[in-house]
Amino acid sequence: MCEIQVDMFEVQLGAALSLQFRTDSGKTVRVLADAGVSASGYQPDRVHRKLADAFSAFDEKTQRLDLIIGTHYDTDHLEGLVSIIEDERIEIGEAWMPPVANDTEVHALEESIQDRHLLGRQLAGNAGDEVLDAYLRAKADVCKELQDLERIADEYESQTRTVAPEQHPSTERWEGPLAVRVNYFERHIKEADDTLGASEHTHADEEIEAPTPTIPNWERVLRPYILDLPFPRPQPYWSDSHRREFFRHAWSENHTAAIAQARSIAYIRRAAAKDAISATSLYKVVKALKARKIPTSYQMIEDGRPRRFVWKAHRNQFVPGANLNSDGPEFILLGPSDSLVKKHWNKLPIGTYLAMVALTSIPIKSITASNQLSYVARFSANEQGLLVCGDAGCVDFKAERGNYHKELISSLLPLHIIQIAHHGGNNARFYNVLLEAGYAAQTDHSLLLLSHAEDDKFRPSKEFGWFIEQVRKEGDDIQLLFTSRPTADKVKDYQQIIHPVVGAPNAVGDIRIQFDDNHWLVLSHAVRV
Repeated sequence: MCEIQVDMFEVQLGAALSLQFRTDSGKTVRVLADAGVSASGYQPDRVHRKLADAFSAFDEKTQRLDLIIGTHYDTDHLEGLVSIIEDERIEIGEAWMPPVANDTEVHALEESIQDRHLLGRQLAGNAGDEVLDAYLRAKADVCKELQDLERIADEYESQTRTVAPEQHPSTERWEGPLAVRVNYFERHIKEADDTLGASEHTHADEEIEAPTPTIPNWERVLRPYILDLPFPRPQPYWSDSHRREFFRHAWSENHTAAIAQARSIAYIRRAAAKDAISATSLYKVVKALKARKIPTSYQMIEDGRPRRFVWKAHRNQFVPGANLNSDGPEFILLGPSDSLVKKHWNKLPIGTYLAMVALTSIPIKSITASNQLSYVARFSANEQGLLVCGDAGCVDFKAERGNYHKELISSLLPLHIIQIAHHGGNNARFYNVLLEAGYAAQTDHSLLLLSHAEDDKFRPSKEFGWFIEQVRKEGDDIQLLFTSRPTADKVKDYQQIIHPVVGAPNAVGDIRIQFDDNHWLVLSHAVRV
């Protein structure tokens, strides 16, 4: 009888990971991390329809999820959880939702994060509909202002992009049913992507964070642009009309800056629209949890201090406790930190952000809160380590002075199963954290699981390839498993360590692995390159 089973479900550029553990008493403990789908033709309940088979392959007696983790609030990770939560045949113990604060709230910078500030808590409250409406309206206002600025920049490009007026999203059409609002923001993303260029921006780029310059640097960098302008320097507190006039004057004097800064504006606009779409997914999930009265929490760690959770049989629950004995599996929560949650809560207001854009011709790549605030957790049972990480960037593994937090790093190894974060994208911080922890020197056999789109144009990334160069060894100590076929050129340097096909070969397929008799056995892996 196997002791651990891991299922990674094929959902294209989404994520869904099931962990099942057998305790010494024969009890089954189940964790589901995400159930998102990101592909046309894939229904939101795709993972829901696969759960029964995953359950029965490990334990035919129970239909229970002890813990659901929404690793972060991206649609491609959260959306499919709704139908699972609504299925009353599946007993659910508790849920962890991403601890994202409502960044549209007005608050003092020194104010501490409380549960009432978390967006999920607010959306699940009695005024949840009003909270969502206000949140989407605030993001729509940001998108509209940025759209207006992009149009001004277009006027000064030597080769202006031609966009018919009816193709532009408009504020008059954004209100209505939730699907209409989502479509409105999707169109903003599409238009921002047109500015950025399809080959320039991918889902993986969202791991790139813009620096936060200080006010003196702003003035120093901006001075060459404004000395000869008959217009005062930009101020964070300006109205949108003030900002439009400033950029119009500045770009009339410097057409090159208009082109570069239009791209910076497109990055910010895309992030604001993505925030809105992600909030609608979070809203659907927390409403479903509330309807079934499923206990829901939003967990964080103190800076640099991991938190240990152990399984307690009498409570049917994971309980925090550094020194508690466990009745089954346990896990170490490694992120996100409370200071990172607060950092994103204290996002620069749009006026300040746009003042920053005006300082430089270098495009600013904005990042949404979702990826940085992903849960990172190392599960352990039977002396095996399993890393669950959503799209984690692991940005808070480093202290402000640049040193890695020793307690976080020392809690990682050994790792036998690794969910590669961000679908094998450009998240160099994640790979660097594994290298800093000493993963390259680990002698235990490990399996790396990757979920991305079939024949993905951008994944696995070059950064992932460089990581593999650092950690691979002679033999098969490290093996890769894919839910969807990567293009041959992306993996040509390490194709030899892709696990052989188990079962019928296909371009896509679920992964199933089990641990028994002190070794891991791959039961399903369809992808051959």
